[in-house]
Amino acid sequence: MRVVATLLAAGLAGLALAASAGARTAADVPIVGANAIEEAAIRAALAPLGDHVAVAQLTLDPNRVLVASCGSASIPSAWTEASWQIMLLRFELPRRLAAAGAAISGVGYCDADYHPALPPPAQDVDLDAIARAIRARARSNHLTVSIEQLRLPEPALRVVVHLYERQLLKRVSTWRSMVLPPEADRVARLLRVESPQGVPLFVESWARDPSWEGGMWRGYGALDGDAPHLPVPSGPVPFIFRGPSRFAVRLSLQFEPSEPRRRRYRIVCGERPRGIPHARRVCDAVVLDRWALLSPQQRGSDEVCSGGAIDEITIGGVIGGRRLGGRTYRCELATVARWAVLLGARPPGWGGVPTRPARRP
Repeated sequence: MRVVATLLAAGLAGLALAASAGARTAADVPIVGANAIEEAAIRAALAPLGDHVAVAQLTLDPNRVLVASCGSASIPSAWTEASWQIMLLRFELPRRLAAAGAAISGVGYCDADYHPALPPPAQDVDLDAIARAIRARARSNHLTVSIEQLRLPEPALRVVVHLYERQLLKRVSTWRSMVLPPEADRVARLLRVESPQGVPLFVESWARDPSWEGGMWRGYGALDGDAPHLPVPSGPVPFIFRGPSRFAVRLSLQFEPSEPRRRRYRIVCGERPRGIPHARRVCDAVVLDRWALLSPQQRGSDEVCSGGAIDEITIGGVIGGRRLGGRTYRCELATVARWAVLLGARPPGWGGVPTRPARRP
C-alpha cells in the first residue's frame, strides 16, 4: 500500500517540527562563525544528505572545532537523525574544509562530546546488494520500505518503514530484526518507522566509529518515536477503527513519593461511556491517538531497560472494533506517560505530554 507522508492536521505545528528531517536542505542550516569560503565548504559537505538534513545549526568556534546542534531532544526522530548525520560527516567535513584551506580540529557533537576527525572510510561494501537484502527481509515480514543511499564517502543507508492502518495491530519482535538483515551491519544506517500519517514511531541509528566495539557506534534512538510527544490528532478516524471499544488497562507507577501504585481500569465505550470519570475523553483518545497510545510493541525491546523499577502499562481488549490482544509497554517511556496523563494518574504535562484533550469529530 502506497503511504503518503502527510500531516493529519495542518494546525499541528509540532508535527511539522518532527518531520523536519524530511523538509530541510543544506541551504536551510544556520552556520555561525564561518567566513564565506568555510560556509561554502560546509554546505557542500551537507548537500549529499538531500532534503533530509536534520542538523539544527553548525558553529565554527575560536578553537577551530565545528560544533553541531541537533535541535530539541523532545523530538527524538530529529535529534537521532541529526546526531547520525554528524557522525557520518566526521570525515567529510574536515576534508572539505582542509581542501578550502580552512582546516579544523574536529567536530563538536550534539551532546557536547568532542570527536576528532575520522580516517577515510572503507569502500568495500556493495550498497545496492545490501539495499536489496533489506527490501527482501522487509517484504518477508509484510513491510513496505523506502531506502535512500546517501552519496557520501561514508557508505550509509537511510531506511524508512511505511506502516498502514491495519498494521497498528501488528506483533513485532524488533523492528531491527524484521527489516535489517546481517549484511546491513557492515554500513552506517538509520532505521525509521512511520505511521500512515508520516509520524515517526521508532527511530534508531548506527554509524562507523573504530573506538566502539565492532567498529559501529549505536546512536540515539526512541522506542516510541515522536508520536507520544505531539498533540492529539483531530481525526478523521479510519473506517476500520469506527467500531465499539471495550478494553482493560493495568497501570503500575514506580516513581511515587511514598510507594509504587498499581491501578486497574475497565472502560466501555459507546453512547454512555463508563469505567472512569472522564471515560468519553479516554474513548475518543484511544482511536484518535491510536498511533501514540497503541503503536506496535517490540517484544524484544525490554533488553534496553530490564532490571530497574520503571512505570509500566498493560492494555488489552477491543479498540474501534478490532481486537488488540495484550500489550505491555515499559521501555516506551513516553507512551506510558501519555497513558498515565490520559487516565488522570499523572498531572497534565507529565513527561512533556501535550494536554489538549481529544475530541472525536
